[in-house]
Amino acid sequence: MAGMIGVGNIKEGIVSETTGTVLAICTTVNKPLVNKYRIPCHYNAVKNTYILLPICESGGISLEWFKNNFYDDKNYSYINKEIEKISPGSNGLIFLPYITGINSPDLNPNA
Repeated sequence: MAGMIGVGNIKEGIVSETTGTVLAICTTVNKPLVNKYRIPCHYNAVKNTYILLPICESGGISLEWFKNNFYDDKNYSYINKEIEKISPGSNGLIFLPYITGINSPDLNPNA
């Protein structure tokens, strides 16, 4: 929540992403949203607002796994420069970050 406020995600229409131990995609909304997709909705520190906060438990560890398996001898700055060369969509490559299972909306530690 502090990271959201720090990047200015304090009103509806702004989305922020933070990657650390977990990967969190956050947005502020003006009313609690409950929908069929079961995206977690929490009270916000900003009065009269709420947070939609789906997270990926293995955000940071996925980056570490990628580095260790494909760029073990390189630093993250080098990897970022390589990533910038890849076209949007990665030619259809998809990575499912379920190294430690899956969290919301379908909790499954064995995914």
